[in-house]
Amino acid sequence: MSESFEYLKICAVGLVVVLGFYFLFEIPVDFFGVPKVMADIATTTLTVGNASPTVSNVKLNAGANIDLIENSATSVSATGTVSDSNGYPDITSVTGRIFRSGVTSTAACTLDDNNCYEDASCATSSCSGNDCIATCDFSVWFIAEPTDTGSPWAAQHWVAWIKAIDSQSASSSATNTAQTIEMKTLTALDVTASIAYGTLAPGQTIDPLNKLAIATTTGNEAIDANISGANMCTDYPGCTGATIAIGKQHYATSSVAYASGYVASSTAQLLEFTTGKPTAHPSNQAQNTYWGIAVPGGQSTGSYTGQNTYTALSD
Repeated sequence: MSESFEYLKICAVGLVVVLGFYFLFEIPVDFFGVPKVMADIATTTLTVGNASPTVSNVKLNAGANIDLIENSATSVSATGTVSDSNGYPDITSVTGRIFRSGVTSTAACTLDDNNCYEDASCATSSCSGNDCIATCDFSVWFIAEPTDTGSPWAAQHWVAWIKAIDSQSASSSATNTAQTIEMKTLTALDVTASIAYGTLAPGQTIDPLNKLAIATTTGNEAIDANISGANMCTDYPGCTGATIAIGKQHYATSSVAYASGYVASSTAQLLEFTTGKPTAHPSNQAQNTYWGIAVPGGQSTGSYTGQNTYTALSD
């Protein structure tokens, strides 16, 4: 029995020695003669770099020339496709500008309601994959400088510019180079609502002319005006009763003597204004006109009403 036990001990020690050599020296054959398969791990690494966003397909006012609204602002939009190869969520902001093409510094122009507008936070929509549609909105005032035929800036046009910025502050921009969009001339005025001559006796005259009517330019160019009027009567506009002829009213651009004023007529007559193009809103260009009337002797008593019309003309 002891001999068998000793034998087993010797076998066990031998096995330990063999296995030790096997694992120590990584013998490529297993204990039973089958080739041993060895393995190791290779760690993969990759850094995805930032791609600058791009802007394309910029359009201004859907390709139409811009019509302004008298004495007010009109809504104008610029659109474009903003893209980022890192995916559209990487686009963090979009800004836009519209400006007259000849303005100083073009897209870096000083903001001015005459020629340079900005939307500092354009909206994005229809986002998918790498792309979004950007929409920049502008309230364009009636003083915006015209570029259509006959205007002082006829050789120019209006430009839309859109800039996209990503999370790494990389950016790019584009303009509507495929378009030529004009700002249309708006010839307009607003005149004092009434000319009140007060109460006068028959044979009495307002002399010098002193009833003020102010004609304010409410478009984007310098103007003159055609002046016309209607008879004053006690049952205006039918005028089947007592009447004071329109020619009894005189007017001028200064408070001159009644006899020196222009004689009002039912036929439009040109009155030269000394004002220029407005450059601010509310308008900073207004022409004073002064009116007077001579009441004929023997004129019937009553309240007389009429209407005088100012029609804006290009200066």
